[in-house]
Amino acid sequence: IALPETRSGLLLHCVEDLENTDLHRVALVAAPCYDFHRAYLAEIAAAMTRRSRTTLTAAEVQAAIADCSRQLRASAHLPTPGASTAIAECLVRHHVLVLSPSEDGSYAFVHQQFQERFAADWVLARTRELAASNGSADILQFQQQVLNGAQWDEALAFAVEDLVKAGETAVTAALVRWMIDVDLVAAAELAGVGGPSLW
Repeated sequence: IALPETRSGLLLHCVEDLENTDLHRVALVAAPCYDFHRAYLAEIAAAMTRRSRTTLTAAEVQAAIADCSRQLRASAHLPTPGASTAIAECLVRHHVLVLSPSEDGSYAFVHQQFQERFAADWVLARTRELAASNGSADILQFQQQVLNGAQWDEALAFAVEDLVKAGETAVTAALVRWMIDVDLVAAAELAGVGGPSLW
């Protein structure tokens, strides 16, 4: 089997291997995650990245899960979400989220690269949404809150790799153009990650 060509692809390959084992697959598609485990992990990773941290308290993880459940319910993807505590427990038992054995009970990903990989999923969803809507106020907020934060650099690079691989050059170009207004050097680096198809 050929290895994926990008770091993002390699991490995603590891995630898919984990998810496709019988024990984990059955648990992730059933309650309480209902096959939305990646959406929950993306929201948790984005919450960590926003705070420039690699851990979240139990309350912060539950809040991120609740936010994701609300979004899934609002978009009619999930009629009745599971309890946030049960979802967190499922993600620890069957995915790449880890509960610290220390007394503070904080959560982290098994490796920071997985946090950045799932934060990239959040960036991808938001970028696609903004590119489709072209709402200038929302794009400005994205520039201020995400593109202007160095803690998002790795997730942005992963997102560009994924967009280019998916052939979404117009969306990738929009992301790079938004970055130009924030940081010209960072925009050039993202364009470099995008490669010839983006140029």
